[in-house]
Amino acid sequence: MNWWPALAGIGLAGFIALDMPSGGELTAILAASGLVYLGAAVLCKPSAAWPLFFGTFVVITAGKIGIRAFDATCIFLGLAALFAAYGLLRGAAHPIGGLPLQAIAMAAFGTVAAIALIVSGTAGAYLVATGLLAHAAWTFITTGATKLWSARWPSSAVSWTRCLPWRL
Repeated sequence: MNWWPALAGIGLAGFIALDMPSGGELTAILAASGLVYLGAAVLCKPSAAWPLFFGTFVVITAGKIGIRAFDATCIFLGLAALFAAYGLLRGAAHPIGGLPLQAIAMAAFGTVAAIALIVSGTAGAYLVATGLLAHAAWTFITTGATKLWSARWPSSAVSWTRCLPWRL
């Protein structure tokens, strides 16, 4: 039963891949994956990951089927900058394994997403795929294998903010 998030993710990936001409269309998901962790670290509240996670899907869906279509990637990158500024203003820069580490990760994933938007096509698809694999590795490293696919995934995925320096 603890494998349901992994199975749901695989199913969602397959469903998305069937209706996608190029992987560059997943840039918003790559940017959102970093934003969820950054937001939870900024708020110093691991439970904030779930509302952020669902919020990103609302924005992505609105961009795809809304009255006026838009790419959510730029919105997520802008929100990431606002989150980081807010976190610095409220003093969330400590511990080092919290906001600073997640800001670096968001910068990396956001940069890959932005470049994939520019190059699009097959190169964009490979960039996004590499970014998503790197994000999966990041999650595995920062949460540990035993917490990675638990039913409380977003909550446990950011709980590393207090213990990361000792895990590595």
